[in-house]
Amino acid sequence: MAGNTDTKEALIDAFIELGSHKTLDKITIGEIADKAGVIRSTFYNHFHDKYEVIEAVIRDRLLGRVDVLIENGMLYETIVVIGRNILPHKEFYKNAGKLKGQNSFESIVEECVADIVMEFFMKDPDVHHARNPWITPRRIAGFYAHIMTYIFMLWIEADMAVSPEDMAEIYKYLEGKSLIDAFRDMGVDAEEWVWKQDKLK
Repeated sequence: MAGNTDTKEALIDAFIELGSHKTLDKITIGEIADKAGVIRSTFYNHFHDKYEVIEAVIRDRLLGRVDVLIENGMLYETIVVIGRNILPHKEFYKNAGKLKGQNSFESIVEECVADIVMEFFMKDPDVHHARNPWITPRRIAGFYAHIMTYIFMLWIEADMAVSPEDMAEIYKYLEGKSLIDAFRDMGVDAEEWVWKQDKLK
């Protein structure tokens, strides 16, 4: 069993190393296997395709044990931990962020984060819909996953120019502000803006 785990980890490491030098869509299964020191068929003992490797990177290396932080409402700490997990492999995540389309890196991250939030909901057997039947646990999980993923994709695209702690502060700011509050902070006369919008209707 340990051998299987070691091989799987070697394949993930190989993928991260390759992805630090080229965009993920250009990486082949053969390259991953060669880099990990195994034959191509061994890859398929662990992963169906390279998108499953991307998911493993996200679940095991990027998100790690953040489920415990999320369960305890420690979103600031969650952002910091994820940011610190990204920094040692900046080039990989910059290249990963360029993966677009149906299996985009962003969509896989968002799905993985939503799954973690859903796991938290499902630990309570009495979990139910909110007063509004449209607000389901899955939609709430998706909403928070979307916000968190959006913040990190912006950070990666900006070359991770600020610290994970600064990113966490930005997340806290955005999460806790209404649109009107944000307008005021940027020097916009919010009441005047709302009045003008009403006049245009």
